[in-house]
Amino acid sequence: MVKKIKVGISGGGFVGNAHVEALRRIGVEVVGIAEATSELAKQKADALGL
Repeated sequence: MVKKIKVGISGGGFVGNAHVEALRRIGVEVVGIAEATSELAKQKADALGL
């Protein structure tokens, strides 16, 4: 059985978005994002479809 790799991203600034897309392309499931505030984290997560 192959297990899917799940990760969270710390910081979703300019490069964070590119990291999420790169991880998705290789089959990694991005399940969350950490930011300076919970509101900013929710906004980024919503924008990235997390």
